[in-house]
Amino acid sequence: MDKPGAKIWFKKREIGWGWTPVSPEGHWVVRLFLALVVLGAGLGVFAVSAGADKSIVTRSLMGWSLFLSLAVIWIANRKGEK
Repeated sequence: MDKPGAKIWFKKREIGWGWTPVSPEGHWVVRLFLALVVLGAGLGVFAVSAGADKSIVTRSLMGWSLFLSLAVIWIANRKGEK
């Protein structure tokens, strides 16, 4: 558990659901997430252009995106406003 008064990286959104970054660490988490999604997509495009099976690449990218999304949700839940 986080200590009382610990710095939060994300705060709850006022409209809708989820969190929004409010610290440099939170912004870096979002930037890293986006960079890794783009990297995965680029590798997927490269693999398909090199002759890989499109359905396998698609499933791999879906798994990679799911993993990254769950990781960001977990971090936001741990380091965000309760």
